[in-house]
Amino acid sequence: MNRRILMRGVVAAGLVGGVMALTGVTPAVATDYQWVRTVSSFSYEPYPGITSFGNVPSVAVDPAGNVWADNWSQGFLVEFDGSGNNLASFAAVSFADSLSTDASGNIWVAGHDAAPHGVVTEFSNDGTVLLQLSSQNYSNHVLSWPSDVAVAPSGNIWVTEWANDNRFGLEKFGSDGTLLGLYGWQGTGSAQLWYPCGLTIDTSGNVWVSDSNNGRIVEFGNDGTILGQFGSPGSGNGQLSYAEGLAFDPAGNLWAADAGNNRIEEFSSTGDYLGQFGEPGSGPGQFNNPEDLAFDAAGDLWVADTFNNRLQEFSPIPEPSTLVLLAASAVSLLGYLWRRRATLLVQDNDHRR
Repeated sequence: MNRRILMRGVVAAGLVGGVMALTGVTPAVATDYQWVRTVSSFSYEPYPGITSFGNVPSVAVDPAGNVWADNWSQGFLVEFDGSGNNLASFAAVSFADSLSTDASGNIWVAGHDAAPHGVVTEFSNDGTVLLQLSSQNYSNHVLSWPSDVAVAPSGNIWVTEWANDNRFGLEKFGSDGTLLGLYGWQGTGSAQLWYPCGLTIDTSGNVWVSDSNNGRIVEFGNDGTILGQFGSPGSGNGQLSYAEGLAFDPAGNLWAADAGNNRIEEFSSTGDYLGQFGEPGSGPGQFNNPEDLAFDAAGDLWVADTFNNRLQEFSPIPEPSTLVLLAASAVSLLGYLWRRRATLLVQDNDHRR
């Protein structure tokens, strides 16, 4: 009886410890992403003849799990469910470069109208305008050509400017539209931004900006202080070529739409390069100038494949090499335990004789 209890303990502890020892990894499994679907068609009631994207520069996921995309050339937004089924659409500004959603499920759009005036607009999910910030309402070239917008947990509104007469590249507004700060005088210095095209906000309220022409990503504190930066121009691992959209995954890693290299790159929150996927082309998992990305609650990644006029969805999968190592180690360990059990039974029988 005692020997059986001992053997159960050996199996339980040995399987876990043996797998970890033989593989050199912890039970946590690394992840990669695989293509799930492409979304490119929808209906737009005011114009029944428009059934596909004419350029799609941005994508966002709201708290309900619905996916929003910007049909740039026709000036309207399209809503899909998590399976890519078209739910609704409504008119936005004439040329919307980027969109995001806030914690209340409202949709924020950055772009310019036909005038053109730089415009940032907050919509409810039925298309009602809730707030609008316009270049006509500010001095000092504020909102000249806004490229992205995000709302911080504090309610402050952050906007990047990609073409602002070499002035400021990052702007901060209160929840009522009051201008609170201008940061990142445009240029190539360590404290400057040159055509910043995307931003995202982490759980601490820090603002991360894709400094596109400088080939780097810059982190700002809530007061506009630069906290860090990483990346360099190029096509090597961890390098960037006209990076645009940014998004954090559920694990806290930062992903960048590396548009000029037609790929998606992953970094840790401290800027360490973790991996990438994608290549030029129009097939599944291929890209033509991907400009934005967003994660849904399940951890699936949605990419605005801009010049392919479509969205692509990718889901996380266990890394095959890790699974193979775990399975092989487990089989090897069980085989050893079975042989050891047989030896113990023989020894026990010999002892009884």
